[in-house]
This record gives sequence, C-alpha cells and structure tokens, in this order.
Amino acid sequence: MSLIIFVLGVLNLALSYLFLKKTSWILLLIQAYWFFWMFLSSFSLTGLFIPSDYTYSLYIILLSSVTAGAGVAKFWDIKTQNKIRLMPRSLFGLLTKGKEKYYFYFILTFIFPIVLFFLSKSIYINLKSDTMHSSIFRDYAYGVYGESILFGKNKYLYYYSLVVTPIIFASLFLGAAFYLRLKKMRILILG
Repeated sequence: MSLIIFVLGVLNLALSYLFLKKTSWILLLIQAYWFFWMFLSSFSLTGLFIPSDYTYSLYIILLSSVTAGAGVAKFWDIKTQNKIRLMPRSLFGLLTKGKEKYYFYFILTFIFPIVLFFLSKSIYINLKSDTMHSSIFRDYAYGVYGESILFGKNKYLYYYSLVVTPIIFASLFLGAAFYLRLKKMRILILG
C-alpha cells in the first residue's frame, strides 16, 4: 500500500501543479501534508491503530477528487475565458462585500444569541457554590453520563451540534477569507 500511496501522491501533486501552476501552492501544501502522513502511517512504525486499506482508499479518493476538481475548474475557465464577466459569479447576484454583510447579520441575529445563552448558562453553572470540578463539567454538559446539564435535553444538544457548530466552524474559515480579501475582521472575531 505504501507504493500505491507514494505513486498516487506524486501523481496528484504533479497534476495539481500542472492544472493551477503558481496559484496552487496552498493546494499542493495540503495534499503533500496528507499524502506524507498517509505514506508514513502505511509503514506502521508503532504497530498501534493501523489504518485499513479502506481508510487509505477513502483519503486517496478525497484528495484525487480535489485534484480532479481543480482540473475541471481550469478547463471551465479556459472555456469561458472569451466571455466578459462584469460581476463575479454569484447565486443571488451579490458582490463580495454584500455577501460578507449579510453573513455577518445572519451570524449576529441567529447564531450569536444561541451561543451567548449557552455561554452564560455554563458560566452560571460553574459559579454556583455546589459546582462540580471543571475536568468533569464537560462530560456532564454534553450528556456523557445521562442528560445534559447545559442543554437540558439531549435533543437540544443534537440540534446544537447539527446546526450551530458547523456554522461556527464555517464562520471561522469565511472570516479568514473575508479578512484576507476585504480586510474586515468582524466575522472572524464573531466566529
């Protein structure tokens, strides 16, 4: 399996560089990182927790689909290069500044109050005199030993982890992207 990982890693890196040239340094770094650790783990240096061939194939398919997507995007741009675009492609015709503004308002009105409520509730629970030790608070807050003391019922914990947590993680990445592109930190700070 080590030889397959090495060959496919070199092939993916070469194709990514061929498709995107100088704009692919981040993609090359990410793919090289993943293929390096897969190659290293395939030798099973410690013998503990050896990934199966199925796991390797899933990651190889994931990284190869990223390379294929980069190739499709490159050929799509070559195909549409003759057309003049006055605005960037967008579903609703919004500019990047508008997207940042509306996403910020969405986070501020829907996600921030929910997170603030649970933050204040957890601070209140921790400041009570008969509180538990902080090392086991997380287990009880997330319902490891029964019903959650922070969320009340486990279904609220499920909804929180299904809806709110992915939006918070997405706001971290989108906040970094908006900061790098527009120099606005408000989503990054709020995330």
